[in-house]
Amino acid sequence: MKKTLLTTITVLGIACLSMNSHAQTGWLLQGNSNATTNDFIGTINNIPLKFKTKNATRMVITGTGKVGIANAAPVSRLDILGLTSATEPVVNVTGKYVGSADVIAIKGTSTPSDTSGIGVQGVGNLAGVEGISNLFGVSGSGIIGVLGSSSVAGTTGFPTGVWGQSDGGEQGNGVFGIAENSTQNISVWGIATDTATVGGVRDYAGYFQGNVFGYRYFQLSDERMKKNVQPLHSVLSRLMNVKTATYNYKTAEFPKLHLPAGLQTGFLAENLQQQFPDMVVETTMPEKIHPKTGRIISEKADVKVVNYMGMIPVLTSAIQEQQVQIAAKDAAIADMQKQLIALETRLARLEANAPSTSKTGASLSDVRLDQNQPNPFSNSTIINFEIPSNTSDARLMITTMDGKLIREVSINGNKSGQVQLSAADMSAGSYLYSLYVNGVMTATKTLVITK
Repeated sequence: MKKTLLTTITVLGIACLSMNSHAQTGWLLQGNSNATTNDFIGTINNIPLKFKTKNATRMVITGTGKVGIANAAPVSRLDILGLTSATEPVVNVTGKYVGSADVIAIKGTSTPSDTSGIGVQGVGNLAGVEGISNLFGVSGSGIIGVLGSSSVAGTTGFPTGVWGQSDGGEQGNGVFGIAENSTQNISVWGIATDTATVGGVRDYAGYFQGNVFGYRYFQLSDERMKKNVQPLHSVLSRLMNVKTATYNYKTAEFPKLHLPAGLQTGFLAENLQQQFPDMVVETTMPEKIHPKTGRIISEKADVKVVNYMGMIPVLTSAIQEQQVQIAAKDAAIADMQKQLIALETRLARLEANAPSTSKTGASLSDVRLDQNQPNPFSNSTIINFEIPSNTSDARLMITTMDGKLIREVSINGNKSGQVQLSAADMSAGSYLYSLYVNGVMTATKTLVITK
């Protein structure tokens, strides 16, 4: 019995010495003062290092050095998995620096080459990256500072690569772009492939529901990139049928279309389309819904739109056509002025050889032949006259400029009156009309017909 007890005491002593020796080389919960550069906590085989609380694994470090938080099989250097019942952020980083320095809460750097590497990538069913800040919500640096990519299969959804929204403040900017110190500066670049061939326009590189401000506007017009070039013609007559108007948009009836307020000036699309079909197209103002709240930002509407820029060449062509007509009329007027000078010379000679009162049997002071009104004319004109009461024969003779008689009107028995001439059976041009009293010409004037 004594031998057995002694053996037991010996074993317990050895065990205590062993435990004391292990405690000296182990890690203490209150810290260790005897740690060396060769000490570590972990495994020396390929078994992952696990950290538990409440007997549940919370973090794993794999044999290849990948860290998983709430993820027993991490595939990235750091792989964090959120809980299905948790609404708080999966990762929350807060910078507490007090001062004016730009402290970065999260920084991602990837530099495999000058043309590859993504610093930060966000993927979400709603928003890939959402940035909220008093200064910069998202700040990006690289060949592409911020890259937004969105893809939605099917016909539903409103994919948006970059969504910019500003609410409040003195001057809000949903999206703001600056380009400077480059060989070619482009602040905002939009590309939309124009796939519409029939049924109107659907594709826009830029779509604005509001005023657009810019210093200058340019449109591609290089002849080397055009085909089927045909000159405009006969636009003046069509342009005369185009209505211009002032109007107000129905802003109260269509509040979600964001129509401009105040008095507007422009064309009426339906009227313009009758004369210039290519200047009016059908288009759809798309519906836009806030992807998070479901609020309707802009409602859908099928409308007609006018290509106001395209009307500039039409107006130019109309001015050119009008100028041709003015030049032709100027030439006709110049020709008429020459004829008038010749007629005045001829009339002066006739008046110099006019018969005396004794030959005509009437006093020339009692004869009056007025200039026709209107003159020139295209439909009809009135000639007023006055002859002595004792006139036995009075006639109004209409001749061409070379003296060919084309019409004769008898005015016997009338001391004064008027003759109405119609241009229906007369060609456009200049004519002479003369008043003959008792067989003697007493006066001659010129009339002009235009058609």
